[in-house]
Amino acid sequence: GKTRMQKKQIEVKFHAELRNRWQKWMRDGLPESNKKTILEMYPWKGDLFSEAPKINLEIIPALTEVASKRDQHFVETQNCVGSAIAALAAAVSMLLEGPEEGINHEKFTKYLCGLGQLLTEVYHQQSLSRKAFITPLMNKAVKPTMEAAKSDQWLYGEKFGEQVKEAKSLKKACANIKAPEKTTNSRQPLRTWNQGNVRFPPVKYRQ
Repeated sequence: GKTRMQKKQIEVKFHAELRNRWQKWMRDGLPESNKKTILEMYPWKGDLFSEAPKINLEIIPALTEVASKRDQHFVETQNCVGSAIAALAAAVSMLLEGPEEGINHEKFTKYLCGLGQLLTEVYHQQSLSRKAFITPLMNKAVKPTMEAAKSDQWLYGEKFGEQVKEAKSLKKACANIKAPEKTTNSRQPLRTWNQGNVRFPPVKYRQ
């Protein structure tokens, strides 16, 4: 039977082209040209201020380079959310303040499409952020596979287990065909008792 969560969910139908395109952007990220155009379209500093808050000047000198880069990543994601909020606010405002002759459907659709594209980018960035925390903790042998993996229903992809096995098999095969390294024995050979002029102390006999 259905779970309580599934029973509460409403049935939603998606336009096939929109579904496929947005799903691709959620997995691979929004093309940079699309992202730049939409971010420039919706101002963060208008009547609805939605720009990512800046770090206080007193705190900046105390930040490490790693912390500063990490924060910059969060700033970019937060600004995407800010533009998405502005686009949604513009669309809802059209409904609330629409003229008697009706709203401009082309403009309304443009707001919603911009909002959706930005949210696909935020979704993608959050997957990257999760990976950035998890991947460094894993065995270095599987890190290249993890870094190349694309997210789907699973963070590192549905076929991640198979890819790890293939990577290990490839590494093992390469090790088998690799020429063995020459080793030099630095140990000196043992000297035999009759080798060289070895002198022993005289034996003392009891008187």
